[in-house]
Amino acid sequence: MRPLSAPAQVAATAADRITDTAAVPATAKAADYERRLRVLQRKHHGECMFHRTARLGGLRCSFRDDGTLHGQFTCTEEHQGFAGMVHGGVLAALADAAMAQCLLGHGVVAYTAELKLRFRKPVRIGRGTSIRTSIGHTQLETLFHMWAEIVQARQSCVSAEAKFYRVE
Repeated sequence: MRPLSAPAQVAATAADRITDTAAVPATAKAADYERRLRVLQRKHHGECMFHRTARLGGLRCSFRDDGTLHGQFTCTEEHQGFAGMVHGGVLAALADAAMAQCLLGHGVVAYTAELKLRFRKPVRIGRGTSIRTSIGHTQLETLFHMWAEIVQARQSCVSAEAKFYRVE
């Protein structure tokens, strides 16, 4: 395994593959991640359930300059499992989708190969919640190790780790 010194290294490598005229520098800004995300979403991910229907909990995501993807959402009763709590499957799908979107923003088209979650605290219905995700490291630019965290009321409620296999 090769640890990354910064997520921007992966972004620069991936950007070279999708940019015809010039390489994106290692210090790519959030706008570069957003542009790559939009291009690859249309081409590879446009039929995802998170794009076809109303955004889950009003989910809105954006990249930071360091390449991490941050999002905000508030789930409603239709996302409920046990009384007052968001269903764990919904949270798993959110974490998976956020990690896939993060990779797309880095110019990487990859499928989920493995997903592990740890549920630490319940995520409550009707309360503002955030998610953030980033690339941890990569193996041979083919297998990407990702992480995500779902936070509510400043407490980590769900942590996720995943491996994504590059398909393009």
